[in-house]
Amino acid sequence: MRIGLFGTGHWAIETHGKASATRREILDSFRCTLARFNHDLTVDWLYPHDAGLPYISDCYPLNLHGETAHFCPYTDFHVQSASGEKVTDWGPSPYPSAHSMLVSGADRALLAGWGSEYDVVTLLRIGRDGVRRIGGQCRIALPDGIEAQRLRYTCRGGDLHAFSRGTWYRTNIDELQAVALNS
Repeated sequence: MRIGLFGTGHWAIETHGKASATRREILDSFRCTLARFNHDLTVDWLYPHDAGLPYISDCYPLNLHGETAHFCPYTDFHVQSASGEKVTDWGPSPYPSAHSMLVSGADRALLAGWGSEYDVVTLLRIGRDGVRRIGGQCRIALPDGIEAQRLRYTCRGGDLHAFSRGTWYRTNIDELQAVALNS
């Protein structure tokens, strides 16, 4: 879950027909920033704020694969996964600021950074020694070889979906690994 309550002044909201809450009360109630909901939108699980895990103030890459959420929260950029009631911190990412993450077993592909790295793919592998980079970095290009600027990405498991001007492109972590591991 991501909530943004930024700015100045005193905000108030009505909560389920009850008295309004101030901005501070809202922020205090949303100390965790990742939640799993039941199908009736009641909270089923909350990221454990007091378990010694990195704090989540934002989460650029978030990928759901089966019943497991994979994420790399801002500002510490640790690769983590949450399944059932358990959160695993795999360690710091060697490539912070990625906006998307593909997942296949112990492998991850982080995609898109800031500025000129908007289309960079970095492969990671999770092992006993934590998170390590594997292979070289590669760049996303459209099928006709054109630069992949201004694409909108979404990931589900090992599949990457990219959208631009009404066109839907798809690739996966296996295809990206084939390129990056041979570069």
